[in-house]
Amino acid sequence: EAKTRTEQSQKEEETTLTTMDLETHFLTNNSKYKCKYGYITGITLEEVEGHLKTKDTVKDLESELPDGYSVSFKYNVTTEKDENVQEDENICSGMAITKGNEIVARVVVYGDINCNGKILDGGVLDVTKIVDYIEKKKNVTDFQKQAMNINQDSYIDDLDKNLALQYTSKSMNNIE
Repeated sequence: EAKTRTEQSQKEEETTLTTMDLETHFLTNNSKYKCKYGYITGITLEEVEGHLKTKDTVKDLESELPDGYSVSFKYNVTTEKDENVQEDENICSGMAITKGNEIVARVVVYGDINCNGKILDGGVLDVTKIVDYIEKKKNVTDFQKQAMNINQDSYIDDLDKNLALQYTSKSMNNIE
């Protein structure tokens, strides 16, 4: 039992140090990316035909990572498991950052809860998740909680829901 606790503590410490390594790297290199609590943020967004989408590609993010780190397409944010996920070099959201064979951070785009590279796209997928979580207390993964925090204030609440609904209404009006 003591050995297991020690190994777990060592792994947690390694993860913390790696996160600090990424955070320091991004800061010292004036990167637009940030790393905090094991989540990488700072993805650039653009509006295309009334929809907000991720502008960055996986190659953009990989070029900013320090030596020894890479982007993994194996991470599934819905199940929080390391498994085969379809690769798309244009979508950064939800991908895992690895060092060696270990997942050390995950890439989150605020508002892209289903990780399709579109932010609050048309309202049905991303907004429904936020509403279900806030109003119906439905379970979501830690990653999805990070992506739901649209206003980045550490809470998922009516402010996030209203921002999501507001953007979705704007998006739907542009389609019509």
